[in-house]
Amino acid sequence: DAEDYACFSPSPAERKAFLELAAERLPDDLRTQLRLATFYLDGPYRDTHSAEATRLMRLAVLQIGPRPPELFEALLDGLTPHSELGATAFREAVDWYQAIAPDRGVRHYRVAQMFLSGDGVPRDKARAGTWLQSAAHEGVIEARYDLAMLMLEEPTTPEVMEQAVRHLSTAAHEDYGPAQAEMGRRLAAGDGIERDDPIAYLWLARAGMNGEPVDALKTEVGERLSVFERAWLWTWAFAHPVIDWVFEAVVTVLNWVARLLS
Repeated sequence: DAEDYACFSPSPAERKAFLELAAERLPDDLRTQLRLATFYLDGPYRDTHSAEATRLMRLAVLQIGPRPPELFEALLDGLTPHSELGATAFREAVDWYQAIAPDRGVRHYRVAQMFLSGDGVPRDKARAGTWLQSAAHEGVIEARYDLAMLMLEEPTTPEVMEQAVRHLSTAAHEDYGPAQAEMGRRLAAGDGIERDDPIAYLWLARAGMNGEPVDALKTEVGERLSVFERAWLWTWAFAHPVIDWVFEAVVTVLNWVARLLS
């Protein structure tokens, strides 16, 4: 055990070397990372390694995963035992995490982007996927699209393909242009989903309305359709957002009237 060895090692330099080696060899072991961070704060390296301790504390909070904030306090005693400075630094890391974004879903999405890009944390697609799933569950449409694209990066099973397409479809129906463009491309090519030129054309038309560069592919798919099909699909692509807007406006007015009458 790293802590037991560190307690009996004869010098701070040896403790430091051992804990750093343990943290390097066990990058996913939360307790080891926090012990190293706490050692930096409690030992003679506070002035030279405080920034690294802060980084390790923040990474540890992200490693814990997308949990409710109240659970962090419950983990505190077990993760930073017998260290007032370590406990304070851990709480500061939790505050930093919560300040990433006030909205829970947006916060989880931004953390996922950090793991995807390696922004302040090691690049880790698996952890990014966990945070994207949580953000998607919270209703962040961009997270659904990014999660689908992450799932489709590697050769995958039919079950994973089905899940990815479901995420894409949900984001597309929420009028997210990149998801509409991807749905159109896959439907046009029969890539992971049964080929369907009319529906592909419809999604590509809606993606184009949202500024996606799909004109060439839409033209190619349109050439496989009749003039009547193209006209009808284009009309529906234009009318569908308007219908949604009118429906939402009517529901809003009815709810407002109901509140006045209650």
